[in-house]
Amino acid sequence: MRNKIINYIRAGYPGLYLVSAEEQRVALEMTRIAEELKYNLVFWSVVDGLVDTQKGTNNSANDPLEALIAIKDLKEKTLILLRDFHLFLQDPNPILIRQLKDVLQMAKTKSKTLIILGCRMVLPPELERELTVIVFALPGKEQLNAVLSGILESANIKSMEAEIQEKVIDAASGLMWRGWMQRGERAGLNSGNVGVNGGLFRGIWRFEKGVRREVSPGGPVCREPIRRAGAVLDSADVGAVWESVERV
Repeated sequence: MRNKIINYIRAGYPGLYLVSAEEQRVALEMTRIAEELKYNLVFWSVVDGLVDTQKGTNNSANDPLEALIAIKDLKEKTLILLRDFHLFLQDPNPILIRQLKDVLQMAKTKSKTLIILGCRMVLPPELERELTVIVFALPGKEQLNAVLSGILESANIKSMEAEIQEKVIDAASGLMWRGWMQRGERAGLNSGNVGVNGGLFRGIWRFEKGVRREVSPGGPVCREPIRRAGAVLDSADVGAVWESVERV
């Protein structure tokens, strides 16, 4: 995923649209990309305005139209992550659309890339050829394994058998990064037992089974997995699921 975004930026694409509900993970990834490319990174939200992540300064351009105008004055080689900007494209203001198209044209010549981050795709016809849509994939096993290592370290657990570690990662596959961290930390810190019968594996497995995923034709919807681990399954369901896990 990172290489794909980097290739688009290096190729001079002025506008990207990242579809993801994982703001924290996307922000971290964009920070790493900016460092690798030696670009300046600016975050925007309707609450904070434009925030320069290197200097820690902010421009009080909370209005989306004001933000686009201010982006023109940003220095070259800048990535601008526009959080929740898609909400202003649902019933777009013609002036906002025109301004966005003008800024994208300018960005092509100034090594700037505007990145709209939204948990669902809202793209009016006027912008379909202006923005490149990327669905930000859920974390893979390598990333989940890194998070698991941090959870084990926090719980003062020195090691985990390779077979058990693989089962835990498999149980967490398909979860969002933040949900995996929260559930893993809660289960791991509440139990020093990390075996198949332990709190960590049981907690993550039951959480994964309690997730309701919703899919729309346009991609992921604007909703994180619903955490219903202890309540969504009745005792009979939990027992049946757990028995099947123990036989693996």
